Amino acid sequence: MEKRYALFKQMENDFKQFIQNKTFITKEEARNNRITPEELMKHNTEDDAWFSYRGYVYDVSSYGQFHPGGLRCFKEYFGFDVTRVVIMKHKHVNIDSFINKLVVGMLDGDPILPQNNRE
Repeated sequence: MEKRYALFKQMENDFKQFIQNKTFITKEEARNNRITPEELMKHNTEDDAWFSYRGYVYDVSSYGQFHPGGLRCFKEYFGFDVTRVVIMKHKHVNIDSFINKLVVGMLDGDPILPQNNRE
């Protein structure tokens, strides 16, 4: 367990270092960039991976290398809303602290859930 925790902390630190030197928009700015569910669904590959979470849309394409399971473990959620699954599977993790810098807009419409979710 300690080894897993150490790996997790290292990946967390690596991600924080990675985003430190990048320019991102704020959540306030994201409110002005409305993204429809149809537009969100177009971003569904590992090279162009977006999802919505609690009303905001995030580009997580660059996050995969820092996620313990990589992007593969949640690629079925690309282009969809992940709020429910994140709450169920990661309630112990403050996901906002990881992805808040990756926000690209605000969802303009009802969130669309993936058909094959593993909830």
